[in-house]
Amino acid sequence: GGPPLGGLQDMAGFLPAYARMYGPGAGAAGRGASARAGHEDAPDVDWMFPPPRELSYPGPLEEARQLAREQQRWLFVNLQSHTNFMSHSLNRDTWVHDTVVTLLQTHFVFWQRGSTSADGRQYMERYKVTEEDLPQLAMLDPRTGAVIVKMKGFVSPEDLSMAMVEFLETNSLTATGAPKLRSMDTSEQMLREMGGDDLVEAAPAEADAAAAAAAAAPATGPSPASSPAAAAGAASPQAPVLPPEPEEGAVDATRVSVRLPSGRAVQRRVRLSDRVSALYGLVMAHEADARPGNFRLFTTFPKRDLEAAAEQSIQDAGLANSAVVMRWAAA
Repeated sequence: GGPPLGGLQDMAGFLPAYARMYGPGAGAAGRGASARAGHEDAPDVDWMFPPPRELSYPGPLEEARQLAREQQRWLFVNLQSHTNFMSHSLNRDTWVHDTVVTLLQTHFVFWQRGSTSADGRQYMERYKVTEEDLPQLAMLDPRTGAVIVKMKGFVSPEDLSMAMVEFLETNSLTATGAPKLRSMDTSEQMLREMGGDDLVEAAPAEADAAAAAAAAAPATGPSPASSPAAAAGAASPQAPVLPPEPEEGAVDATRVSVRLPSGRAVQRRVRLSDRVSALYGLVMAHEADARPGNFRLFTTFPKRDLEAAAEQSIQDAGLANSAVVMRWAAA
């Protein structure tokens, strides 16, 4: 539902509406003017990294829902607590990221509130949200007000952009079926961001050993019971090589994140000169059913199949400090 994924041409008509509602002087007349005070935090709230007020719809939730229905957009809610550093981190890192902002402005109506605001308290009461649940990120169906996707804790801009693209690809406002509900606690992701390599999904030696084992394994797809789509695609005779992980701080190193079909994100340092095919080796080190030819890798936004770029360097393919998504090849 909403504008086509990647359809930036639609932003030309949408951004002026945002400017009228959220820009300087907004609220003097029209939608959102009657309840502007509802979004304001308590007087004693102090933000180390303040929320992006210009991005959030200023009126109450029901008005945001109405706007989303009218413009065939999903409703994206972020409820924050100024006493939780993960909320500050979202403001500092996630809500200023170009891809996240573009996705929000193109496909969603964004409604962000603090837990001390009148709007925020009403939302918490209506949706049974407690302070322990914050920060919460939720994607809502504007037709029913139902929460479809719910995330708790800090979500990196790379992981959020992947989640948003996945959501838009699998849900439609014009479909007759109900969207699939999903909930996740991303507080562990915040620990990973703060804790460094000790909390990465697999230690370098383990990943290298797993890659070697995957390369030696027969190139036969998984059983249908383990992954219905995994057996698709023609298997290549040799698995991609996963090169050794460079040390932290290496001048030619960058970090890439790969989201697996289970939703788990795998992070690893690679050299800018490494081939993109190394990312296929990384997937095979962490996904037991992965074999050459039975899965694909895509960038998040704009979406791009990396198969044609497999022999390019990470740098030439524009994948430095990036996030990619794994998908099983279609049957």
